[in-house]
Amino acid sequence: MNFILSLLRLVKFIILNLKKIGFKIFKKKKIVFLDGLRLEEFQELVNLNMNEVEIIDTRLNNPKSRFYFSPQLIVDFLWFYFVHKSNSITYSYICAIIKTVNPKFIIDISKYAFLLNSINHFEKIHYVLFQDAAKAKYKPNIDGSEDYVFSLSRYIKEKNFSKFKNFTIFFNSERDKEIYKDFGITEKNSGIKLKVLGSMNAEFAKEKFKGSKSIYDIAYVSQVQDYTDLRLFGQAKLKSSELIFSFLNSLKKPKIVVLCRNRKGSLDLEKEIDYIKNKISHKVKFVFRKEEGSKKANVLFSYKYIMQSKILITVNSNLGWECLLFNKKPIFAFGEFLKYYRWSPRSIDEKKLWKWNLFKKKSSKENLKIYSSLKKLNWKNYVKKNRKYLNYLMPLDSKVKPHIYLKKFFNEI
Repeated sequence: MNFILSLLRLVKFIILNLKKIGFKIFKKKKIVFLDGLRLEEFQELVNLNMNEVEIIDTRLNNPKSRFYFSPQLIVDFLWFYFVHKSNSITYSYICAIIKTVNPKFIIDISKYAFLLNSINHFEKIHYVLFQDAAKAKYKPNIDGSEDYVFSLSRYIKEKNFSKFKNFTIFFNSERDKEIYKDFGITEKNSGIKLKVLGSMNAEFAKEKFKGSKSIYDIAYVSQVQDYTDLRLFGQAKLKSSELIFSFLNSLKKPKIVVLCRNRKGSLDLEKEIDYIKNKISHKVKFVFRKEEGSKKANVLFSYKYIMQSKILITVNSNLGWECLLFNKKPIFAFGEFLKYYRWSPRSIDEKKLWKWNLFKKKSSKENLKIYSSLKKLNWKNYVKKNRKYLNYLMPLDSKVKPHIYLKKFFNEI
């Protein structure tokens, strides 16, 4: 019965995607990169030799995706799909390409937890995953999805295996690594190499935009996206955004730049801008990324505007921690989020990290006091007051830049 259902699912997929299927002979390559839509941002930083890279299009339901086949790939796909009993077209397709290409590295910056089963299947291949901002949910599937750290923790507990081999996870900060530890994931019990690398995007941008001068008082990182999202995740984010709007409206003629979440040309961008215009009483400058796939799209555009601002405010964007690398001071409007999510490990109380964060709506007078105290505090004194947490949240004194380290990592191992 399971065989028949799997067969019907496969036939349905082929019929619905006939126009997206093409023929391709896959050759042996040094690196397999998962998720072609994320390659641009990675390539700008690390500058891989593209002749040595095979890109796997993992978003098979995306209109722009392509599904390739060859005689050998068909054999390997059917083995994973039916014999290995994955019952997943995406998983079987990815594994079939990996088996055919037989790379030295698999790079995953999208955190595909469903591939955990394949890591030990390809023991001689080095699996490299990038974890940006780790968080813990009080209910694992509270937003309809499961975070990678929870999936990995559950996998380790449920599967009887003798530790991972050739598996490395790179973190932005010690904070992220400690959250993994809260889930019982350490190098000793998992075999995974857990390394704090810092933010390769921010460190690269710091060099590229060196010498940028402050133009704006505040950079607001918008996270307004789905207005019909009834999940707790979307609702909590919108409620926390209200704290930001209230805070900004309390200020006197600030120069504000809004870093929009959505891309140019999208209907969501129009909705986002209209929504924010109706919420903020000040005149603001809206900036946004170019269309997806644009040859001139700059994946580092956010950092350029952060470096041109004195203070950054956001709900929970990773840019809030990354801005510390540019000597910029963040304000987090966690608000409703702390009812459902935890961004710090159990050893740290998020409400005591520093006094400028927003957890509930304040009066205009209180908001002005927060803004004034933070604005007047120069960077040297800011570091002095927060020394306990700064390097913990983002490694500020790293001697080796992440993008330089990665170039050597993929060439020397």
